[in-house]
Amino acid sequence: MEQLNKARAALEPGNTVDNPILNKFGNAIVHQIGLKKVLELSTDPVKLPQALDPKSDLDDDGIADGQEYLDGTDPLNKYHGDAMKLFFINLGRSKYQLLLAAAAVFLLGYGLTHLLKGISAATEAKEAQ
Repeated sequence: MEQLNKARAALEPGNTVDNPILNKFGNAIVHQIGLKKVLELSTDPVKLPQALDPKSDLDDDGIADGQEYLDGTDPLNKYHGDAMKLFFINLGRSKYQLLLAAAAVFLLGYGLTHLLKGISAATEAKEAQ
């Protein structure tokens, strides 16, 4: 009950709350904009993403929490989001691994090609004798 009363008293932004009724995203909203602003925005929830910090990303998936709110995805689940946005974000995060994998495949193919050419040349030389 004490946590709930403390959360209800967090009218201004900057108060860290641990409301037993809200999840982590709800507590972050209260922390960022304050309960007073949350109550104001409850009549016009479309304005909520503009009120949130554009850098806030609770699930660390690369998509801002406000954008996930607009998209209707879960801002606490890094696997839940717009598929194309997540694809390009993860592609950017994994570009070095992908580059190394492509180089390894190319070099493996190059090495196998030369190995087979060498075996073929040795076989032809042996047959020519």
